[in-house]
Amino acid sequence: TIDEFRHHFAPDGKINQILDKGKLVCGVLGDENESMEVDYCRALSASLFASDSSLFEVVKLTDESNLAEKLDSGSVDVIVGAPVNIDVDISPLNETAKGFSGLAFSQPYIYYSESRDHLEHGSRPKALATGQKDADWSTFVYWVVANAIAAEENGITRGDFRDIPDVKFFGDEFEWMFRGPILAVGNYGEIYERHSENLPPRKNENLLNDGSSPQLWHQAF
Repeated sequence: TIDEFRHHFAPDGKINQILDKGKLVCGVLGDENESMEVDYCRALSASLFASDSSLFEVVKLTDESNLAEKLDSGSVDVIVGAPVNIDVDISPLNETAKGFSGLAFSQPYIYYSESRDHLEHGSRPKALATGQKDADWSTFVYWVVANAIAAEENGITRGDFRDIPDVKFFGDEFEWMFRGPILAVGNYGEIYERHSENLPPRKNENLLNDGSSPQLWHQAF
């Protein structure tokens, strides 16, 4: 068990807004059917809704423009498949209807390091993006992505998801915020393997840390 209850999410914050409407609205840049991106929508749903991985709606995004506006307007709660751009993470450069805003990125979940992959996927790593104005939600999303990687590093699979500790930090409602996603979609390696036909061979930055090539390291400045 991870600690005792310590933190309330803001009543008007994004997490409680999602809980109140009963579903996550997941913007997807990429394949909106069966894909790595949709698995991360499932993982977030399971983390938010006590292991129920079905409470999400996918909104297909066809281009990378105005991502901050889509988040600030509430048309989507999170964007999966967002190309990591540190410029919009550090500085809020996008003017939306609610003022200037930027994107907060999760740990990247895939790198495209081979030049032949750049034609199809672009050269930037892909991550989950949230708006910068709600730190609780941005941190929550980051943890869900990191949780899948940590599970693989510790040899925990979908079949033994109960080896993931439960969480008391945010109260009983979020006790399974780490277990739920592993039950729903498995660890990072299981997610990658399930969609391997549509992904480049797993190597380089997408591997577990062996001391020389850390998996999914942060984007260089």
